[in-house]
Amino acid sequence: MNCQAEIHKLKSEYLEARKIHTQILKEASVSHEPYRHALALLNIVELDLSLGAPRADVQLSIDTAKSIMKTLGEMRSATWCDVLQADLNLREEDVLSAKAIFCKCLNFSWGKYSDIVTYCLERLGDTARWGTTDLTVNWTILFLVHAGKLKQKLNIHKALQFLGDSMLSEGDKDAAVILFTTALEGFTRMDVHHSKAECMLRLGNISRENGDLTKAAELWNTARPLFERSSQVNQIFDIDKNLAATCLAMAEVHNKGLTDLSERRVPVEFSVMPTAIPEES
Repeated sequence: MNCQAEIHKLKSEYLEARKIHTQILKEASVSHEPYRHALALLNIVELDLSLGAPRADVQLSIDTAKSIMKTLGEMRSATWCDVLQADLNLREEDVLSAKAIFCKCLNFSWGKYSDIVTYCLERLGDTARWGTTDLTVNWTILFLVHAGKLKQKLNIHKALQFLGDSMLSEGDKDAAVILFTTALEGFTRMDVHHSKAECMLRLGNISRENGDLTKAAELWNTARPLFERSSQVNQIFDIDKNLAATCLAMAEVHNKGLTDLSERRVPVEFSVMPTAIPEES
């Protein structure tokens, strides 16, 4: 069951993965299988963070899992609880706390727990999540190097996407397009719905800024079902808002074109032949 859930998660089919871990949670009681129970909770937390679950629900699951892991003396798993706490804080825009915890967990895990290191570097390197006050490409480059060293194809392409965000924030749209397109090609081969849609969303935004509304609409329309597949409600809302605004703008351009055409039209002059007066018989 865990393997199937992992496949769903990697493809960003979060609801399907969550259903499997919820079933595991029900099967593993706290009294008989505390470790398995707590591990299922942590897996659900990671998915709930992507699904936008309420903060209170996510926090309760983290606290419960951490209490169990500390009681069992599972320090590695307890560190995972801290990592997910940092991710929750970041999602809730508590960036200072999030960065401090990520860095602490990264230092503790470096050279020991590569999965925790990868998770921390991915979050620290995702510059789009940190806002304009903390845009730094150093973490992204470190994430790319780490992923390349371990030959993690999915994470290599995520790092390229994050670099695209950095280039876009610096105003280098051409470099951003190259990076987003390269990342998109990789995500398409791996069938990762959420990441594919994010790249299409950004490429659509760039097309709109360049005045190509038709291409922007095409990209957003393609991205929308991918966001639906990965249950990204907020991004679906953004897509719909973009599409509505673009349709309105395209209609205005069309109407303006018709108006201009009408104003430029040269009036046709008709010559009226005089009517012959019949001769009197």
